[in-house]
Amino acid sequence: MSVKTLRSIVGIFLILLGIAGISPNIDESIFSLNNKNLTLEIIFGIVEIICGLIIFMGLFVNTKNKTVHRASLVVFCFWIARIILTKFIWSTPPLSNMSYFFTWALILSTEAIIAASIWLLIKTHKEIS
Repeated sequence: MSVKTLRSIVGIFLILLGIAGISPNIDESIFSLNNKNLTLEIIFGIVEIICGLIIFMGLFVNTKNKTVHRASLVVFCFWIARIILTKFIWSTPPLSNMSYFFTWALILSTEAIIAASIWLLIKTHKEIS
């Protein structure tokens, strides 16, 4: 898979997730931050849309690599914050229930793959700039 393909997939994902975050009618499913804090969902959603647009539009518009690099870095920081908040602060690993723990670990693994993809974009754009 090329970096351009990864860039487009991550950009589209962030745009869709951001739209879901700011829209009360769309369920974010496993990517929901916290159903109790709508303001936080909206803030994260706006940042995800902006950064997703910058990452995705970098394929078509002549943007500076530093802009894409910074946007990717912001998204990475927000994504790590999302993981810490949703998996360790607002909920703890459910060690007593193996079925629930398996689901928790599967979702955490998915979020880690997304973080790794964003990190790859950061490293790629740092080398280019």
